[in-house]
Amino acid sequence: MDIQENVKNMLDDIQANLLDKAKKHREARTYTAESMEKFEEILNSSPGFIKAMWCGDKECEAAVKEKTAATARCMPFEQEQVSDKCFCCGKPAEKMVVWGRAY
Repeated sequence: MDIQENVKNMLDDIQANLLDKAKKHREARTYTAESMEKFEEILNSSPGFIKAMWCGDKECEAAVKEKTAATARCMPFEQEQVSDKCFCCGKPAEKMVVWGRAY
């Protein structure tokens, strides 16, 4: 094996290890909330992300931001059904959103 191939393999291993470590770190700091009370409790005690169901109403999104300073970070393509109701207003919800707060 020549040095060029050796270096390429080492860099591939480093990249794979860094990605794996980052995914584990994110997963360890991602929580689930089914109510605003639980959402606030997690947000104030554990840095990271919170998965919660959302009704899609912009008023709920604005209320969450105003009350907690948290914002919607993403709506994953691969949805999880963590509840049937919006954590903010209690209306039926079909989309799971990942929320977070800048620190």
